[in-house]
Amino acid sequence: MVEKQIHVARIAFTRAFNAFTKNLESDCPREEKIAAFQFLEIKMTELDTVHSAYNQWLFFQSKLCEYQTYDNIYRSHLELDDVYKTQYLTAKMKIAKVTTSMPENASRTVSTSATKTSKFPKLELPKFSGNIKDWLPFWSQFKEINDDASISNEDKMQYLQQAMVADSRANELVKSFPPTGENYEKAFMSLKNRFGRDYIIVEFYVRELLGLVLQNALRGNKKSSLASIYDKVECCIRALETLGVTMDKCAAMLYPLVESSLPEEVLRAWQRSGQREAIGGNGQRETTDRLEKLLKFLQIEVENEERINIMALTGFRSLTD
Repeated sequence: MVEKQIHVARIAFTRAFNAFTKNLESDCPREEKIAAFQFLEIKMTELDTVHSAYNQWLFFQSKLCEYQTYDNIYRSHLELDDVYKTQYLTAKMKIAKVTTSMPENASRTVSTSATKTSKFPKLELPKFSGNIKDWLPFWSQFKEINDDASISNEDKMQYLQQAMVADSRANELVKSFPPTGENYEKAFMSLKNRFGRDYIIVEFYVRELLGLVLQNALRGNKKSSLASIYDKVECCIRALETLGVTMDKCAAMLYPLVESSLPEEVLRAWQRSGQREAIGGNGQRETTDRLEKLLKFLQIEVENEERINIMALTGFRSLTD
């Protein structure tokens, strides 16, 4: 029954799309072109409704039967679904040109702007696997889709599925929901509650700093890359700031962790540095100043180390030339 409904809906949409295309290319009045698009829009809405029901039916069939056949049918259906949506969006852009009259100068400006924009590479959503470390990069871009009211929940659900790493914990969680617009909010909130709660991510980055302290203790007198340590510390500090764990609130906790992660020779240089001696004030403000000064000191040390490496390499090449 569902398969017959979707077959009929697809035929109706195709006829409406062909009629709209024919009207658009003819010399018929603008009102007829608009009416043809409005009829196409009705058929697209009907097709979306049937597609949603068919998606849910296929999903349950694949879960009940445990056969690869329904998975293949489901994937093929999604690909075909995208074809119809692309046709509709193409028609929507074409009718917009008919209904919107633009001055010649404005048209030229838009054309120039579009040409410039097309030079930029296409951005792709970062994939999320369920690794806590990857949540912030994933959320920083997917938030634009989640908050965009012009994108339907059906499309948001497809974006969410596409953004999951195959065979990952996150993918299994999202796939446990039937792929319909009604389930988008449920699927997304389950994903966020499982992997994206603030306190879980804060604990993760604090443990990352503790891991640096442990590595430093186990390393002993072995030489280590200050640039690598600084990059990891900076990453943790900035991630924690994004989550509200800022230096002015939590410096008393962060400062000893950062200081304890540094090699002995760097600590000695920090103790001798003028930046440390210049710290004034008292209480929380003093601790915050110390952390900011320490991070600035590490940044300068890393930059100087890189400069020395470049100079040494350049000098070596000069001698061998």
